[in-house]
Amino acid sequence: MRALRSFVPVLACACTLITAGPAMGADVQTSPGLPDLDVRSGHIAPTAAQRADARALGGEVAWNQFGTPSSLVDPGGSLATGVTGASATDAARAFMSTNRSLFRLSSTSGLELLSDNRLARIDAHAVTLRQAPGGVNAAGGGLVTVGVVKTGGAWKVVSVSSSTASSPAGAEKAGQPQPESYFASESNSSAPQPAQR
Repeated sequence: MRALRSFVPVLACACTLITAGPAMGADVQTSPGLPDLDVRSGHIAPTAAQRADARALGGEVAWNQFGTPSSLVDPGGSLATGVTGASATDAARAFMSTNRSLFRLSSTSGLELLSDNRLARIDAHAVTLRQAPGGVNAAGGGLVTVGVVKTGGAWKVVSVSSSTASSPAGAEKAGQPQPESYFASESNSSAPQPAQR
């Protein structure tokens, strides 16, 4: 138990870095055209139901501007135990599916695997999923990294770091509609645009 407690902050830090890395890399302009412009503004507060869901997990939570958890960790243990899955990715998906209302998602089918990084000398993984509803990548983030540890025949979830925005259907279900412009195609955002006169 002591070893797990000392390991949790390390995995939580790794999850944060892994989540932030691709998001920052996505802002680097690699093709000609106008730079990407993020016109999202304002702040969406988490609902009472979301706060209750976060408390039920027993972790410390911070919220992002979209009203979803930016970080979720239990320094003294784990957020969930006995999570089933043939792989770390399956376990991460199972956790997200069970807690999709916390992340204001109507479904997890739009989450695609970006990476599964195993930590050295221990069966722990930082699994990063990317929002791609309808095959369209979320703009300005849309990533969630779930830290999982293999324990026997199941998995423990020890941390979650995310920059996800709610899906439009998920926001409406939570009672706070969200513009579809929160999602944008990365391929279109860097395409050359005609000059305005």
